[in-house]
Amino acid sequence: MGSIPLQKTGNVALDLFMSRLKSEMDPVLANLLVQGQLIKNVQLSATSATIIPHKLGRTQIGWFPADQNAKASIWRSAALNSSTLTLSSDANVVVSLWVF
Repeated sequence: MGSIPLQKTGNVALDLFMSRLKSEMDPVLANLLVQGQLIKNVQLSATSATIIPHKLGRTQIGWFPADQNAKASIWRSAALNSSTLTLSSDANVVVSLWVF
């Protein structure tokens, strides 16, 4: 992801439209927040840290909860890296996370 391919059609109006669309959409698609992963139904425990494979293929920039089923404080408890996210919680909770 990151760029829309541009092919000329010979139709001047269509080519102009596609060029404009590409110039507007490429910055959006290049944004790493958009290139994240939704990880659903992660069970966090109040007693131990949870290691979650994020499958981004790169070191993540950040994360945020997209949903959770109970009140809990959630924090990252290990350094960001290219394969996992380690989270801790002050309560047992099931969360969905957006990792980017």
